[in-house]
Amino acid sequence: MKAILRHEIIIYRKKPFFWIILAAVAIGIFQEVQPFLEIHYVTKEEAAAFASSDPSADEVEIYEGYIPTTKEQQRALWDKEIRQNLVSGYGISEDEADSVIRKMDQMDVEEASQYLEENYSYYDAYDLWPVCAYRKGSSQEINAYIKSQLSQHPFSYYFSKEFANFASLFMGFGALLLLSMLFIQDMRKNTYELLHTKPVSTAGYVLGKALGGFFVCLIALGILDILFWLLCLLFTKGNGYGFETVRLSDFLSATCLYLLPNMLMVASVYTFVSLCFKNPVPAIPLLFAYMTYSCLPRKALGGGTGDFGNPLSLIVRFPQKFFQLAPPDGVWRNQVFLLAASALLLLLSTVLWGRRRI
Repeated sequence: MKAILRHEIIIYRKKPFFWIILAAVAIGIFQEVQPFLEIHYVTKEEAAAFASSDPSADEVEIYEGYIPTTKEQQRALWDKEIRQNLVSGYGISEDEADSVIRKMDQMDVEEASQYLEENYSYYDAYDLWPVCAYRKGSSQEINAYIKSQLSQHPFSYYFSKEFANFASLFMGFGALLLLSMLFIQDMRKNTYELLHTKPVSTAGYVLGKALGGFFVCLIALGILDILFWLLCLLFTKGNGYGFETVRLSDFLSATCLYLLPNMLMVASVYTFVSLCFKNPVPAIPLLFAYMTYSCLPRKALGGGTGDFGNPLSLIVRFPQKFFQLAPPDGVWRNQVFLLAASALLLLLSTVLWGRRRI
């Protein structure tokens, strides 16, 4: 098994294909996380520029000058937006709009949204509520918020989760391409028959190939961890909070928790499908469909929320804002299930290979 594992690692390291995919994954991740690398203590001029900009709801982040609101501030902002929309989009006078807002003061947001829907055909009022959870702050407020969050955790604690957020996506599709070559040579007719005559154990061959693919992904992730740790050190040099807020251990722990079980699952699926069909090609569309399923929000599949986290998902996403990043609901259960499913697939692959060997 060790010889097979070592052989796969050496072969992959020599292939330009490996380095091209790794570079593409690194560039894709960097494009997504670059704005978070530039988070810094702001001046009054920068805060004024934030105040004059108008990003979309998806860009309501600290690097755009947005900070969380209190519940009272959130309701005040929501009432203001509702009043503005009633006047500009529903032909209601300002006096009547004020009367509607006063009438809704005694209602919670859900009741008020239902009231607007029934009486004014205003159907998307509740969708404004999450948007109003953030507001543009002054330079003092933004800096105080950043300082308070960094007093709880170092910068890399948050950034490593943002890194895992996108590494999970890009590396998932990268592993799909990388491991497509894992069994190509072995499944050729002459090679396939010859392998069954070699004095290597069934478990040794199957685990050697699967773990060889897994370790290739592990090496790629290790390179990405070091690369983005160095980038984090470089960018935070002038951001006002120093090198001590960037730890390599945060990147390594995020990779181990949120990425490695997923890579093992990809390698296990490739192994099982390749041995089942004596051809690795059917695994490519199957895994592509699996990745697509993993990207879908729960509500698209009839679930109760819009967060990412479908059962046995290969992608771990963090839907919160940067300084509020936390493990998604059920992520630990999902990662354990991925490990268990990987073990089951490898066991079935071993049985399958052994029977065909006989």
